[in-house]
Amino acid sequence: MKVILGGGLAGLSAALKFRDLDERSLLIERGDAPGGLARTFEAEGFRFDLGGHRLLTEDARLDALFRELLGSDLLRVRRKSSILLGGRYFDYPLRPLNALSGFGAFRSARIIGEYLYEKVRQRFGKEEALSLRDWVRGNFGNTLYEIYFRDYSEKVWGISCDEISSEWVSKRIQGLSLGKAISSALFRKRHGSERTLTDSFYYPRSGIGELPERLLHAARSHTTFLGSTEVVEIHHSDGLIRGITLLTPEGIRRVTGEDYLSTIPVTALLRALRPSPPEDLMERARTLRYRDLIVVVIMLDKDSVSDLTWLYIPERAVPFGRVHEPRNWSPEMAPDGKTHLVVEYFTNSGDDLWNMEDETISDITTGFLEALGIIGGEVVTGYRVLRIHHAYPVFDIHYKRTLQKIMDYLARFRNLSLAGRTGGFEYLNMDQAMLSGMNAAEEMGRRGFPELRCSTVLQPVAGQVSREP
Repeated sequence: MKVILGGGLAGLSAALKFRDLDERSLLIERGDAPGGLARTFEAEGFRFDLGGHRLLTEDARLDALFRELLGSDLLRVRRKSSILLGGRYFDYPLRPLNALSGFGAFRSARIIGEYLYEKVRQRFGKEEALSLRDWVRGNFGNTLYEIYFRDYSEKVWGISCDEISSEWVSKRIQGLSLGKAISSALFRKRHGSERTLTDSFYYPRSGIGELPERLLHAARSHTTFLGSTEVVEIHHSDGLIRGITLLTPEGIRRVTGEDYLSTIPVTALLRALRPSPPEDLMERARTLRYRDLIVVVIMLDKDSVSDLTWLYIPERAVPFGRVHEPRNWSPEMAPDGKTHLVVEYFTNSGDDLWNMEDETISDITTGFLEALGIIGGEVVTGYRVLRIHHAYPVFDIHYKRTLQKIMDYLARFRNLSLAGRTGGFEYLNMDQAMLSGMNAAEEMGRRGFPELRCSTVLQPVAGQVSREP
């Protein structure tokens, strides 16, 4: 029996691969439904994701899987996105005339001059870039860094650009993609290989949550799903995971299996280990951070706000960073004649914004949307506020050394594998997260631990369990 911790896309994809390998699995999920961050919610007839999640892949296997699972519900959506800067809308990806008219002749000339200067300077030796600020200024110049990268990146990650590792730039996160969009507009470069700049994408008709539901349905013959279940202790000895203590709706239970795949946050995995890891390692682990997310849904008595799929707002004075209108992704996301906006706040749990009342956050959101001219006299008919933990791993300039120490420690457990964005502390797109789960399952299928095979998989446990904060 394979035990999977976390029912997001990585865990679900692993379960599907175990089915293909004729291996049984137990899928444990803290939420009440599969999907993790890739869930779709419904309120008052409006459907919405935890931020917009588009399907995009260059892997032929996944492309075929999307078509197989979703069939006619797999929509092809034309992308039309904008960046709102200084009261002006810039096309994303930007077009040269649009960008030049928005930046103005003087600023455009300055950007081009700085860019060319940096390219010439690099020919005579390139300095190592440790932080995001170093990398951007060394590749594009200071003006472009200040126009977009600085404020948007610090808004998303919650730390100074001096503290953000330059290594995640290569992951093509949105900060880099938007910067490339700007550079392509100004310097007439084409970034056809950049997936984040594509002009269309796939999306399920009823929301991204349709994908994890179909994945679980496809794996059902070989998978048992345990929802609303929390991992509280992971027991180990002699380099092997021996069992897991769970808090389930029915009480405390003990799970035993032969092989384990964790897609839960790696910091949570470490805290659950019994015996606990060495204190110096736990001190290091506490420096690894995840960025949290608040999603505010504003429901409107209007059939449309715009024709955009995305709107990015980098300016520091605006507390949220992204807005999308689900109806533009699929017409079935809103009732007839109505629409809604999904607004994303990048935050940390426990801060002032996180602790605000839902109504207060909704009022703040509506006020800014009106001030920015995104909505006008529309009647707001309702709102929903969702708070999401561990949305993105934060890559500061020290994370890699810390993560390597943690991975070296976890590698001693011969029947434990990691996968997914939070499980591996990696910035993965949806398809990459799915592939990480599939690849881990395939590797696990090649190994066996006959001494751990057991007839009882889930059993009640009396008494209390210890839970670290």
